[in-house]
Amino acid sequence: MLLQQGARIDKTYYCPHHPDPKGKIGPNGPNNDYVKECECRKPKHGLILQAGNDFNIDLTQSYMIGDSHSDILAGQKAGCKGILVERGKPEKYNDSNPEFRAKDLYEAVRDIVLKR
Repeated sequence: MLLQQGARIDKTYYCPHHPDPKGKIGPNGPNNDYVKECECRKPKHGLILQAGNDFNIDLTQSYMIGDSHSDILAGQKAGCKGILVERGKPEKYNDSNPEFRAKDLYEAVRDIVLKR
């Protein structure tokens, strides 16, 4: 469905940081290079802004599809519309207000495509 609409993955982004030293413990103990507060860890929106800048994306015409409220909050802070894929479990950040909810990724994508 996405391919038929011309969608593709040009780049992936991730945040390696964790604000709690106990959160990044590897086989050799904590990796302090990655223990820090940052702007890229959700619900902050630094990575979304970076992607928007890298590819000249109008974020107000974009969607953030995620399975957690922190995903939706990050997208909304960046100006995106949010689609929550429901997992049926409680969330730490439950104050997001997604534009709509979907039962799975397919339903979320279908709704976006049908609205265009």
